[in-house]
Amino acid sequence: MIATTNFIQVLLSFVSALLCAQLVATALTEISSDVDTDSEWSLDLKTSSANFVQHNYGATEFTPPYNLTQQQMDDYEQIMSASEDMPYRSHALWNRTQGATADDYVSEDSRSFLCLPIMRIFNVDIRRELLPHEHVAVVGDHVRLGAWQVEHGIEMLPSMERGAQSSPQIWTAKVVVCANARLHYRYFIYTVDKHGHRRVSEWEGVPYGRVLEKHQIYRPPGKDKFGLLSHMTIGDVEHEKGWLRHEYVVEFKFIWEQHMQFYRYLDLNRRTQFWLKMAVSQNGHALPPSAWHSTELEVSRYAYNRSQFQQQPKRGVAYVAGDIIIFRFTVPLGTRNSYQLSISTVNGINVGEVLVFPMDLRGLEGVLRLPIHNIVNGFQVGTLSLPYVIIRPLVGAVDYNLRGSFQRYWPMNWPSMDVGHRGIGASFNMDAPFVENTIASFKYAYKNKADMVELDVQLTRDYVPVVWHDFGFQTAPSGRRVRHIDDLDYVLIQDLTYKQLKSSRVFAIEDGKIYDYTSFNVRSASEDERLFPLLPQIFKALPPTVGLVIDIKWPQVLQNGAAESAHTLNKNRFVDVILLTVGQKGCGRPLFFSSFDADICTMMRLKQNVFPVAFITMGETSLWEPYMDLRTRSFHDAVNFAQSANLLGTVAHAEDFLDNCATPDHGLDLGQATFVWGDDLHDAQTVEQFKRWQVSGVIYDRIDLYGPLRKRDRFFNTADLVDLFTRQCIVVGHSNCSSILALPDGFDLHGKPVSRLGCEVIVQAIS
Repeated sequence: MIATTNFIQVLLSFVSALLCAQLVATALTEISSDVDTDSEWSLDLKTSSANFVQHNYGATEFTPPYNLTQQQMDDYEQIMSASEDMPYRSHALWNRTQGATADDYVSEDSRSFLCLPIMRIFNVDIRRELLPHEHVAVVGDHVRLGAWQVEHGIEMLPSMERGAQSSPQIWTAKVVVCANARLHYRYFIYTVDKHGHRRVSEWEGVPYGRVLEKHQIYRPPGKDKFGLLSHMTIGDVEHEKGWLRHEYVVEFKFIWEQHMQFYRYLDLNRRTQFWLKMAVSQNGHALPPSAWHSTELEVSRYAYNRSQFQQQPKRGVAYVAGDIIIFRFTVPLGTRNSYQLSISTVNGINVGEVLVFPMDLRGLEGVLRLPIHNIVNGFQVGTLSLPYVIIRPLVGAVDYNLRGSFQRYWPMNWPSMDVGHRGIGASFNMDAPFVENTIASFKYAYKNKADMVELDVQLTRDYVPVVWHDFGFQTAPSGRRVRHIDDLDYVLIQDLTYKQLKSSRVFAIEDGKIYDYTSFNVRSASEDERLFPLLPQIFKALPPTVGLVIDIKWPQVLQNGAAESAHTLNKNRFVDVILLTVGQKGCGRPLFFSSFDADICTMMRLKQNVFPVAFITMGETSLWEPYMDLRTRSFHDAVNFAQSANLLGTVAHAEDFLDNCATPDHGLDLGQATFVWGDDLHDAQTVEQFKRWQVSGVIYDRIDLYGPLRKRDRFFNTADLVDLFTRQCIVVGHSNCSSILALPDGFDLHGKPVSRLGCEVIVQAIS
């Protein structure tokens, strides 16, 4: 019996030894068949893998097969110690396994594989001359590439002298990564402020990054070109400006017909050509840019296809009354500057200078009335009216990552969208089956094959975002009998708290008659038909396959100097509340913001790096009093503003194209999306005409009457597009997916298919 037992033990030991030998031989065979170890950049993976196997099966020491710095050695050790595709204690693994039972859990070891280290070389060709203080970095989904975080991106070094002019700048970086894992990465250009924070100047902002497949990692490194990833975006635009993180922006705007008035003896008039130049000042003197303490200045002078912000020329910017010029200062948080504007004629005569002190910028927006002083004797020679706006960073935007962007994502091969105006259409003073800007109206438009719906957002006094078009509504105190228009009071949305709003009586005057809509503003009304729905309720009620055009309402100054409506809310906070609401509740669907207010559009663009923004223009029309802001008065200037502010495009008034000989190609040729709106779109023939002009979308009433009869389905009603737009949530940090690491493509713990982001794709059915 004892002899038999000893024999069995010997036999088991022999079988175990054979199995271990076979395991090592199999690993080495697979590696040798897949890896070209002849190239010197491959790091001798055979030796590396053999050392790894020995190290994990009892060997006491192993030596990396190449020379590394101490930091690279630490990275190497960490990579070799565990599979870094999904570390056991990683955030991504926790996300995918939380709440799972023991039966649901799939051991990480059962789907992991050995991490083969490799020194990957990244090369990028920057096709412009960088400023002396600008740097280049590579970032990606691998932890060694910074996990998409701005501050952790790998700084690259120039492979030639930065001052050379003979060829484009090539930048390079060497990073130790896993050789048997797919990598996603992209490049960005940045500066560093006085506090050590990175400020993104430009980045490859598209939904998809560059991809390095497993079989490509072993190839010699090529040379990428900055901003050229694919042909997915409209106009092939694939690099974006950054967003505000640790800095704020001050813009001084020349956007009116007349800004400067001079005393008559100077013989200066509207036709005089000037040079305008701004600088940071101290004690009344302009400082050289090297003494600006991380403050940066860019200037935009509007001209077709030349409206982008750029460095201020040494002499300044040419200006004639009626030109549009924006001076943009980017300033580190906690820094307050004085500014100086120097004015001279094109003949070189110094006219005067204007000083702007920090105390002048007490509000976050306004119009400065400042004296123009002679440079020599200090006497006043005129006055300057100068609008300004201060744009502060969004709370939490510092944590937004470089995973992807949709800010100018509108592929050229997408069809013209059918967009329901306020849902199924304006209902006050017009015929519509449902009250405008209600959930019922939006659902009815979607039922009639609308690809998107347009809605209007305003904030109450306690900063609650509600959906309503006008700046106010007609109401009357409880108990007052309403027989005549004089019995009604007009109240502004911004003057009421949300609780007061929902307890108000609501009336509308249509064709001189009074209609009571109070029944639609009480709990007895169905939720879909209630007035003033909350913005999150819209997101919850509509499936993600419904695109949204979110129009941000803000009163404008008319040409005669009067305001459309009073406004007392803080514009920065106003925008922040909407952005945070959309980021938390509305991401993961096709949407873009729009507004008649150019500053709102600029804020929306600079405060985040995900959602697109479009500028609504009134154009040349006799229907309404023109606005004072020249950017709103013509499609031409709206296109220039969209290019200057790095927007998706414009939402133009249809009358501009039908009566004023404007053409949508003016914007489309610059790679801008061009939507149209207006009362002229009240027949199927006109709607179809604009689609033949290949506009990006038509926003019109009564899509049930004037929409396409043979349309098969809504454009966004596909799982692939729903999957694509989930990337928005990852960037803003409101997703069940990790922005750092995710499971490989395949299935989740319950066997359900997942996207490459590790998110389950859910298409919500509409009731």
